[in-house]
Amino acid sequence: MSYRQAIRCRMFRVLLAMCPIVVQTTVRAEFETPVAVTNLTIVTEPGTTIESGTIVIYKGRIVAVGRDVEVPPHAERIDGTGLFAYPGFIDAMSYIGIADEKRSEDARLRTEDVNPDVREGPLAATRQANRRGIRPQARAIEQYVIDKDKLAQHRKRGFTTALIAPRGGIFGGTSDLISLSGVPIRRSVLRSAVGMHVAFSAGEPGRYPRSLLAVFAQFRQVLLDAQRYVKVRKYHERHPFEGEPSAVDAALDALQPLLRRGLPVVFEANSEREIRRAHKLCEEFNLDVHISGAREAHKAIDLLTDARTPLIVSLKFDEEPEYGKKKEDKKKKKHATPDEPDEDDEADEETEEEEPSLDEPEQPGEGKETTDKPSDKKKERKIYEPLKVRKERRRLWDEKFDNVIRLHQAGVPFALTTKDSKSPAEFFKNLRRLIERGLPEEAALAALTTTPAEMLGMKGQLGAIQQGYRANVAIFSAPFTDKKAKTRYVFVDGRKFEIDQDKEKDKKEDDKNKRGKKGSHAKDAGAKDSKTDDDDADAEDVDDQDVEDDDIDAEEVDKEVEEDKGPTFAAEIKADRIPKTRTGGDVIIQNGTVVTVAGGTFDNASVLIRRGKITKIGRGIEVPDGVTIIDATGRYVIPGFVDCHSHLGTDGINEGTLSITAEVRIADTINPERTGIFRAVAGGTTTHHVMHGSANPIGGQNAILKLKYGRSADEMLLSNAPKTIKFALGENVIQSNRDSSRGKRYPNTRMGVEAVIREAFETALAYKAKWADYTKLSQAGKDLLVPRKDLRLEALAAVLDGDITVHSHCYRSDEILRLLAVAEDYGFRIGVLQHVLEGYRIAPEIARHGASASTFSNFWAYKIEAYGAIAHNAALMTN
Repeated sequence: MSYRQAIRCRMFRVLLAMCPIVVQTTVRAEFETPVAVTNLTIVTEPGTTIESGTIVIYKGRIVAVGRDVEVPPHAERIDGTGLFAYPGFIDAMSYIGIADEKRSEDARLRTEDVNPDVREGPLAATRQANRRGIRPQARAIEQYVIDKDKLAQHRKRGFTTALIAPRGGIFGGTSDLISLSGVPIRRSVLRSAVGMHVAFSAGEPGRYPRSLLAVFAQFRQVLLDAQRYVKVRKYHERHPFEGEPSAVDAALDALQPLLRRGLPVVFEANSEREIRRAHKLCEEFNLDVHISGAREAHKAIDLLTDARTPLIVSLKFDEEPEYGKKKEDKKKKKHATPDEPDEDDEADEETEEEEPSLDEPEQPGEGKETTDKPSDKKKERKIYEPLKVRKERRRLWDEKFDNVIRLHQAGVPFALTTKDSKSPAEFFKNLRRLIERGLPEEAALAALTTTPAEMLGMKGQLGAIQQGYRANVAIFSAPFTDKKAKTRYVFVDGRKFEIDQDKEKDKKEDDKNKRGKKGSHAKDAGAKDSKTDDDDADAEDVDDQDVEDDDIDAEEVDKEVEEDKGPTFAAEIKADRIPKTRTGGDVIIQNGTVVTVAGGTFDNASVLIRRGKITKIGRGIEVPDGVTIIDATGRYVIPGFVDCHSHLGTDGINEGTLSITAEVRIADTINPERTGIFRAVAGGTTTHHVMHGSANPIGGQNAILKLKYGRSADEMLLSNAPKTIKFALGENVIQSNRDSSRGKRYPNTRMGVEAVIREAFETALAYKAKWADYTKLSQAGKDLLVPRKDLRLEALAAVLDGDITVHSHCYRSDEILRLLAVAEDYGFRIGVLQHVLEGYRIAPEIARHGASASTFSNFWAYKIEAYGAIAHNAALMTN
C-alpha cells in the first residue's frame, strides 16, 4: 500500500467513526415528544370551559382538547389537577426588544432631498422630502433584539404573543406580530407589517415640524406626495424618455398600502380630542384607522361605535389621589420602607421617560420639578385643597380608570397593551383592579385573547385552545383573575416553559436582603449571571400575587380623610362650568332692555331665538311651545362680544421654525376644554377669531370659533366662516428680542421681511400658472406629468385669488405702508391690520387701500416698536 493510499484509509476510518455521532445528534434535534396536560380546567375561549380536560400538544399545534381525549402512549404527561389553562395572552402592542433610540439627524438627512439653508432665505414651497418624523419604511422586526429577561417577564404573566411596534414618529413604521418563545427571529415572526404606527409627534431631532399645527400639515403633505408618487411613476412608464427621471423614495413607497386601505393606521391617541382628531385626519385620505392608547376612549364612544374603530387600550393611569383611597393601598404605603418597594414597584424595570405630548399642555402643579418632599406635598394638598376639589379629583381619576368598563358596557370591543406599563406585573395589577370594579372576567379574557387575535389577523390561529390552533397556552394555579394565581406552565408554539414560582420567591427574598444591605433598589451584580430563562428572569419583580391582605376590607375608605372638610373657600370645578340650562337653540329672553346696536334700544322687550337664529325682537311676543324661557327683568340684553384677535382655546399657536408656514391650520388644534373659553363667555364674549402667532412673516391659517366650552371642536367652528391667514411684521418676526436669533433663520431685518413676502407670492404666481397650464392641456387631451400639490403654495394662491383674507400683526407705520404696497403689487388686499399702533399716522393710506384695523385700547410702550402708540389711535383712524 502506498503512502497516499494509507492516508486515505486512515481518513476513511475516522469518518466512519464520526458518522454514528452525527446521525444520532441529528435524530435527537428533530425528535419531538407529544405533551399531554391532563385533569385540568380548560377555558378554551371566553365563556367556554371544560372541567377535568386534557390538552395534547405536538409539533407546535394543539392536536386534541377535551374531556375524553386519547393520550398518545409515548407522550410526556403533566398532571394538571387543580390547575387552570387559558389561551396564551396576546399583548396587542409592545416595545419589548425595541430600543428607545431616536434616529439621528444625519441618518434622517440621508433619506431627504436637497435641504435649503433657512438662514439664507425663505422656503416658499414645502420641501420636496422633509422627513422629520417620517420613516414609514422602518420595520419593527429589523429593530427587534431578543431580550431573554423581558421575554421571560412576559411569559411569567401568561403572554405568548406580542405585536412589537417602532417607537414614535408621525409615520413611525410598521409593526410585526411575534411569538415570545425566544427562538431565532426568522422563526419568531407570525405576521409581518400588521399596521403603520402614527402619532402626533415627530419623535426625533430637527426643526420643522416643531408644533402640533405643523404635525398635521406634515401628515397631509407626505400623503399628498405619496399619491402623486404613483402617478409620476406611471407617467414615466408611459413616457420613458421624457422629463426628469423620477426619484426613488422608500418612504413614499411604504405609504402606498395605506392609501389602498391594505394596511391599517395604528394612531397613538389617548385624550378624547386626540381620538377625534385622528379620525378626522384619516378620513381626509380614506385611511383604515385603529386607535392605540385610547385612555379616554369612553368619551368618544359615539364616534368609535359608528366607525367600528378597533381599539388597543392602555392600562397606564395617573397617580391615584389620596382622597377616597382604599385602606389596603394606604397600609402598603405606610409599611413600605426606602429599601423595600411597594407591591407595584418593579425595581428591575426602567421607567420609560415619555416625550411631552403636544396635545397635553402642562397643568399647574403637574409635571414640574420640585424640591419638596412627598410628605410636604401631601401636607400642602391636605391643608389647601377644599373637599369639593378633592372629590372632583377622585371622580375624574375614577372616570379614567373605568375607561374599559365603560367601553365594555357600550359594546365596544378592545384589546389591551402593556407598552405604557412599567412591567407586565403592573399591567395585571391594574387589570385585576378593573375586574374588582366591575369588568367581567370574560371581557378581560377576550381583551387578551380573541379580540386581539381577530384584530391582528390571526383568528383561527391564536386566541383559543382549539384543535389545529397554535399551541399557545398559559396554565395557572388558580383563575388568572385571582391575586394569588401563580403561573405554572406556559407553552409558546408548543415550546414548554415551566415557571418555578417557589424558586423565584426565594430569589426575591434574597434580592430584598441584598438591596437592604447595599441601599435602596441596589442590584446584585452577580444576579444576572445565575439567571436561566424563566427560572429567575425577573428576580426583582415584586410579585403582587404574593401579597397577603385577607385581613383588609378592600371596600373600606379612610374615614379620617372622608370627614376632613379642609378649607371652605370657594372653588370652581369642571362640573360648575356645565350649563344648567339647555335650550337646544330655541329660547326666548323676556322683559329685558334690549340693545340691538344696529336698530335701537327697546325697554321691557323680548328676543325670540329659533334653531339658533334671532327671529323676533320686541314686546308682546307670543311664546311658542317647547321654547325655553329666560327672565331678563332688570337686565340688559346685548350682542355677544366678538374678539377679533385671540389665541384662546387651542393646543398650538406658533410654528416659528420657518419664515413661511401658510399650510398650518389653527382649526386642527382646537381644544374645547380650555378653561379660558368659559372665562371669556363669562365676560360676554361669544365669538373669537383665533389666530396663528406672530413668529413668522407668513404664519398659518386662522379659525373663527363660537365659544362653546366642553362641546366638540366641530361644534365650535363657525360654519361657512371667511378664511383668514396671519401675517406679521416687526420685532417678533426678526426675533430681535432673542440674543441668539441672528443667523438662525431668515429674515433678520425688516427689509428681509418684505423680501420674504414678495418671494412667497412670486413662487405662488408661478405655481398657479403651472397648474393652469396643466389643467388646460390635460382637458385638451395631452398626457402630462401632474404637478406637485403643495399645501403652502395652495394657501398662498388662495390669498392671490381672494379666497383667504390677510390679517397682519403690525406696529410701525413705515412697515405697514410697505405691506400695503406689496399687496397692491400682487393684486390682493390686506383685510385687517392687527394692533396697528401707529395707524393714526397713516390713516388716509389705510382707508385708501381698504383695510380694516384692530387695535389695543390701553396697551403700549412695552417694547421699542410700541413706543409710538397713543391713546387716540382708534379715534383718529375712525375719523
